[in-house]
Amino acid sequence: TAVKLTCEKLDGTWGFLMIHKDFPKNNIGRKGSPLLIGFGESALYISSEPIAFHKYTNEFIRLEDREILLLSLDKSVRESVKERMITYDKIEIKE
Repeated sequence: TAVKLTCEKLDGTWGFLMIHKDFPKNNIGRKGSPLLIGFGESALYISSEPIAFHKYTNEFIRLEDREILLLSLDKSVRESVKERMITYDKIEIKE
């Protein structure tokens, strides 16, 4: 509730991740700027572009404008968004 009320008061373009030391799950939200959540085997990756986590996963979702998602490493989060999952072919980056 606190995260939702805070988001309603924010202006402009933003993305955020809220972490609380006593709770293993995290809230993430966005407005305007792209925000992607990559799903790895034992990690979640957050970026505005899939290139940032391409070495670790090729599955991700895009957060919708003003969407708030409760993240955790358990399979329930992945299952809850599986119809929105985007999968791309692994890409090679020349460094």
